[in-house]
Amino acid sequence: MTEVLSVLIVDDEPEVRRAIARLLGRVGHETTTVASGEECLSVYRKRHFDLVLLDLGLPGKSGLDVLDELATIERSTTIVVTANDQLATAVECMRRGAFDFVTKQTLDAQLLPAIERAAVKLRRERILEAACRTDPRRVGELLGESSAMLKVFDLIRKGATKSPDATILIMGESGTGKELAAKAIHEKSPRHEGPFVPINCTAFQENLLESEFFGHEKGAFTGADIAKPGLFEVARDGTVFLDEIGDMPAQLQAKLLRFLQNHTFYRVGGIRERHSDVRILAATNQNLGELVKQQRFREDLFFRLNVFPVRLPPLRERQPDIPILARHFLDELCRKLRLPPKTLNEDAASALCQYSWPGNVRELRNVIERLLIMTDADTAEIRAHHLPEEICPRAPGVRPPTSFSTMTYTDAKQVFLTHFDTTYIAEALAQSEGIVSRAARRAGMDRANWRRLMRRHGITVENFRSFLPGS
Repeated sequence: MTEVLSVLIVDDEPEVRRAIARLLGRVGHETTTVASGEECLSVYRKRHFDLVLLDLGLPGKSGLDVLDELATIERSTTIVVTANDQLATAVECMRRGAFDFVTKQTLDAQLLPAIERAAVKLRRERILEAACRTDPRRVGELLGESSAMLKVFDLIRKGATKSPDATILIMGESGTGKELAAKAIHEKSPRHEGPFVPINCTAFQENLLESEFFGHEKGAFTGADIAKPGLFEVARDGTVFLDEIGDMPAQLQAKLLRFLQNHTFYRVGGIRERHSDVRILAATNQNLGELVKQQRFREDLFFRLNVFPVRLPPLRERQPDIPILARHFLDELCRKLRLPPKTLNEDAASALCQYSWPGNVRELRNVIERLLIMTDADTAEIRAHHLPEEICPRAPGVRPPTSFSTMTYTDAKQVFLTHFDTTYIAEALAQSEGIVSRAARRAGMDRANWRRLMRRHGITVENFRSFLPGS
């Protein structure tokens, strides 16, 4: 045994308490014994234990009642030890928050392996908590020191470690980092070793979305030549992130609700009920409450998703973070474009803080990338006059020079292609008055592929004008 645990043994039979204490003492664990549920809760509130071994048949307060109260206490890990070997009892204990279930008839064979599994869980939680404390200004790829973002970081940590299976609804405008928040929750949760599977609810045609979610059987529809598991199966033991959930078709909303209730589903064309243990995180830039009033989103699904809401503030509400993010992107993109390191002076940082950032953090990153492309490679300091005109107005006709002398042919070509894409998309949207479907027709593309192209370059209907030539 590599780790000593403090264990609270709760059983009304003295010989059982002594037997368990001897068994655990032989492998080095520290034990405390009590005879009732009331005594257990009193002792546990005064001193935290790594693990509670709880009998169900207690005098006074029942073991199930004690289990309910322990489940509300921070970092409580409980293994039920009971003479009742009924499967229904085990299921009920696990539903109420027990980590494991061991029968007294098989105590010698089952207890130590169950405790070792609990020790693995506790070690993982401690590692995750330590990682959360490493840098208070950062969670995953999210950065910030404003009070608004520190609140978000706290919610992410709690959602990841204290409620590792709760459904979380992440709300915020486009470009605020909703997927980054979802990744941070996944990576800091006990599910971090499992897959993280993002699904954009607008990226698939309505008739294919159910198949993407739940999979299909061979012959379920034209083109279904083989059986295929859905993304909910692929993500087993991990996390599914449903982006833009406000656009989910009504029929699929009902099937998602059923999955959230019992984690079971049927493949399209299938007759066998399947189960997948995944956590659901969802995100939207829409007001789901308003969609419920308009009967465009199911009220019961909204309540089910909104168990643990996290709102990401727009960049205009977190001004202290703008210079931090700008300097972070400056460092990151200089490495990506193989440019010498550059600094951001105070005038430029101040100008960035005065801008409203309709495209939020995504727009800020794109502005910094365009800035580096359009500025001489040997410019060591980014100043206010280097910034785009919509951020720092200046006399017309003043344009920063372009230099690719420090780039390889491949990098320079990529820069030109990116510039072409962003300019073309912005001009097409401008000519189409910001109407996406009209811009897609002008480009000779279908709407879904056009939206994917926009997302690839971080362009939205709100921020496309910042990509226009002369901006």
